[in-house]
Amino acid sequence: MRKFIIKYLIFISPLVLLFAWWERGLTRIPNPYNEKIRLLERAAPNCEVLVLGSSHAYLSINPSCFTQRGFNMANGSQVFYYDAEIIARYLPHLPKLKYVVFPVSYFSFEAHMLARTKESFRCPFYYRFYRLPAERWIDNFDIKNFSLIALYGLTDSVRYLKLGFHGNPVEHLADNGWLETPFDKSHENKNISDERGKRRADYHTAGMSEANIPYNRNELLRAITLCKNANVVPVLITIPVYHTYRDHMDRNKYERMQENVHSVGIETGTKYFNYLDDQRFDIDDFSDNDHLNAPGAEKFSKIVDQEVLQHLKKDAYQNEMHP
Repeated sequence: MRKFIIKYLIFISPLVLLFAWWERGLTRIPNPYNEKIRLLERAAPNCEVLVLGSSHAYLSINPSCFTQRGFNMANGSQVFYYDAEIIARYLPHLPKLKYVVFPVSYFSFEAHMLARTKESFRCPFYYRFYRLPAERWIDNFDIKNFSLIALYGLTDSVRYLKLGFHGNPVEHLADNGWLETPFDKSHENKNISDERGKRRADYHTAGMSEANIPYNRNELLRAITLCKNANVVPVLITIPVYHTYRDHMDRNKYERMQENVHSVGIETGTKYFNYLDDQRFDIDDFSDNDHLNAPGAEKFSKIVDQEVLQHLKKDAYQNEMHP
């Protein structure tokens, strides 16, 4: 038996070393999560405005347009749970933080990342790179949390291996965390048709359930409370979408979203700014039905700075002068 064990260990040791070397090599591959953390750590000492939320914010809010230093910590399909966990983990490392922007999209209160098969793959990235706990305790033991080969999948892991682990930086990711959408002046190349808008809105609607509202509402309240306890001002914002998306939203669900965001605002004393149907934005400002392009993001970010952040700053000043 002893000889068998020794022979077995000798046999598998090269495989163990191979996989260990492979795992180590994959740590050099950039992705939207490890790059965000790297950039946030650099920006943290001087960050005054933190932007959270899903891809709507990831692509549509460019902090370089703010008069205060900001960082965009949004990511694809990021839900309120991860917004709250990001605040809980990183707020102590942002000594100059004054404002946190919480974007609220059509689907925010009724969506659940784990329930959407096409989006649930993102969850282990938060555990692995942000060091955030999974929503369900059992998912903390997912092999993807501990193995990059499992996280990236065998196909991509083999591809990175063949490339010598020389992955390219995340394309168009700015130092402030904003993901720039390449600007194309040709309307023909945009995914903004009514048909595509319906497909996009229907995709979001299909992943929504009224049963998720209490959970998501509580997570948003938790995030706002964390901000207020740290004397950081939270703000709620809905980002513009093109009418080909708006026209196909479920009106009852949108009304419920509005009822909830307003009730959260009233309950916590948090101001809400709704730019969903802002007529200052037209087709030239969008890269697709529900994401702004680079010029559109610049326009919107300047509006946020002037009409939201400066407005809140003015209110704070007046409150100090007239308590």
